[in-house]
Amino acid sequence: TRAAGYATGTFYLSFKSKKEALARLTAALRDGLVFNAAAYSRGAANRLETEVRTFIGLFRFLAQHPDGYRIMREAEFVDFTLAENYYIRLMKDYARGLAKEARPGELNARNWEYFALAMMGLGHMLALKYLLWNGGKIKEDTLLALLETVFNGFAHKK
Repeated sequence: TRAAGYATGTFYLSFKSKKEALARLTAALRDGLVFNAAAYSRGAANRLETEVRTFIGLFRFLAQHPDGYRIMREAEFVDFTLAENYYIRLMKDYARGLAKEARPGELNARNWEYFALAMMGLGHMLALKYLLWNGGKIKEDTLLALLETVFNGFAHKK
């Protein structure tokens, strides 16, 4: 509150507790991430292009909110259910979207929740390596080549 220029009492006019503030913050991060990913993937020609565009949306959101990962780690320590709900809701929504939108034979997956978890883990590590640990300095063409290489491995081979 001091860094933001507010008195501590002002904080508690908006939030009952630090835990409530963190819960609202993690929900806002999740919703912003989902909104950004959906906006970038709109109009994709196929599932592979959807995934690539979604990850670009993810990376751009994280580049604008680099403290998001730290906030989620902190949430896990404050109240494990905050982090669990964040990731489980993302996974379930992602899996539901995959099951609804992926065309038969488009992806090599038998269980959409497992696939969603794998993609979330992949996105997490790629974002750490290429955005946070590298100071966000990845060229657009390098990012596209990386994502296409990664996702081509998940495309169904005939």
